[in-house]
Amino acid sequence: MANYVKIAEAAKMAQTNKDYLHKLIKSGELSARSDQRGKLKYWCVDIDCPRFLKLLSRQNSSRQTKSHLPPTEHPIDWEVWEAMCKRGEEIVKRRCSVRTIQNYRYYIERFFTQYSQLNRGTLRQALAVYEARETPEKDYYTPKSHLYFALMTIAKYYIYSGFETNELIKSLEFLRPKKGHTVVSRKCFSEATVRKTVNEIQTVRTKRNAPAYNDYNAALNTALIYTAFFTGARSSEICAIRMQDVDFKAQSIRLFGKGNKERYVGMSQELKQAIQSYLKIRPTSKSDTLFLSEGNTPLKAPYLHRRVKRAGKWINEDLAPHAIRRTSITWMLNTKKLPMPLVRDAVGHSSLAVTNIYTKPTANDVIEAMRNL
Repeated sequence: MANYVKIAEAAKMAQTNKDYLHKLIKSGELSARSDQRGKLKYWCVDIDCPRFLKLLSRQNSSRQTKSHLPPTEHPIDWEVWEAMCKRGEEIVKRRCSVRTIQNYRYYIERFFTQYSQLNRGTLRQALAVYEARETPEKDYYTPKSHLYFALMTIAKYYIYSGFETNELIKSLEFLRPKKGHTVVSRKCFSEATVRKTVNEIQTVRTKRNAPAYNDYNAALNTALIYTAFFTGARSSEICAIRMQDVDFKAQSIRLFGKGNKERYVGMSQELKQAIQSYLKIRPTSKSDTLFLSEGNTPLKAPYLHRRVKRAGKWINEDLAPHAIRRTSITWMLNTKKLPMPLVRDAVGHSSLAVTNIYTKPTANDVIEAMRNL
């Protein structure tokens, strides 16, 4: 009898990615079946089929050839190493989900398996090899890369600062893993595009000449888009806004960013009117979350993304919450000429270097400049 597991678990077992397994399923090389739960459909792989067993054997052979480095003098105390990684896990747990922590443990254990005998000299070499193999180009902003760089940061800090010092354990509390990434050109819209999207939400009609949005959805989408644009907040920050975080008298909103960091942003007159219009028809709920779906449940980031994306389709734009955030930051810096330190604190950037990226001309700026030649 065939033994089926979810494609994500199969990818972990074979130490490959789901896309590769999808290709094998599509070509008919890999035996699989599709299961559906509600609206979600996913693949389950037969781990006893010959093609999957071949993947496993290839992985085992590669592990035998690459895993062990020759033992040398002054080996690493693995008990201390394990304690360090557990400490790092506790740090990451403060701002990561349970799933992320599971992945974190998976990559640490995988590193232990591949490099079971290391010393102070060969550990750097092993980390370099691991980095080249585990992080392909442009594979950034993913849970895997976040966990990998967290592990790398702890490992490097472990090497450079010593092994068994109490000061090292204490200093890890203030250690922040930094993700390496290449600067790429990202989509950025204009203020006019955002306003046009909001206008379409209010007026657009279907082929049967009926309003595309009911009153509640129109008010909710308008408030969401204006909140993203006038505050530059992230999707998760918008979804986490509570009723008590909005102060109409002071015209301010309290946001909680990465690491649960608290900050306050101002509320423009347009944003204030949009939120007040939404609150007039917001359903009564036990939840104190500001933005609720039609099902009277708090919004989640993926649901917010789908709402904004649908709204952008009415004007043929690939709109997304983070694209509106980038638009907002660029608009504040380049059009409104706000000081960079002020914008940094408003949008929750960790440093001015990150905010400085948005001062560069966007594709829209170049097009407008060329039109006026």
